[in-house]
Amino acid sequence: ISQVGDVYYFDSFQLEQKSYATSWTDGTRAKEALIVDAQQLSPTRGTISVWTKVPYLTDWNNLLYAGNMVFSGQAGRFLVFVNSSGQVRFDYGINNSGVYTPTEIMRANEWYHIVARWDSTANKIALFVNGIKYEKTLPNGVANSFTNIEVISNYSGMADNLVIYNRALTDGEIQALYQSGQPAPVDANTMLKADFDGNLDAQGGIIQ
Repeated sequence: ISQVGDVYYFDSFQLEQKSYATSWTDGTRAKEALIVDAQQLSPTRGTISVWTKVPYLTDWNNLLYAGNMVFSGQAGRFLVFVNSSGQVRFDYGINNSGVYTPTEIMRANEWYHIVARWDSTANKIALFVNGIKYEKTLPNGVANSFTNIEVISNYSGMADNLVIYNRALTDGEIQALYQSGQPAPVDANTMLKADFDGNLDAQGGIIQ
């Protein structure tokens, strides 16, 4: 039983004002990123939908990232990022070969619905920002496979209603997701769904 005058010693005490548990650190905290196991994600077709908000605009603020991917024998990446001009870019292939929006389409401290879609049957990749589509021909074919996907890495940001599908959603389905403002529905091709309602639990799939 504690008594007045008792002395207590603590070592490596960690206190954080967050609504979810984070990893223990023994030094300066490194960047914090949500890691999704995407090894079962189809490289030939798929869709990733997420609502996101960044506190400031800076170059190379990654919203979705999977590196070390191989396309037709060449090193490439899966990357959705926003830069300091408010332009959103989506690479699925060799670096800087993908699709991008006009500048100033994204501003700090505002929520945006971001969707990345790839489809080898249609031979297209597409980026949707608040329901508006930017599309081009698949520049380097499809990847050999996926590994892990980082959500909001390099800098800071917020993510909500993350859903990953092993199919290419239609334009109408993606626009309906944006217009509804509600968590995306689950179907037989849903690989992961996470609403982030006060925790990091996945309603389907694996968050590492």
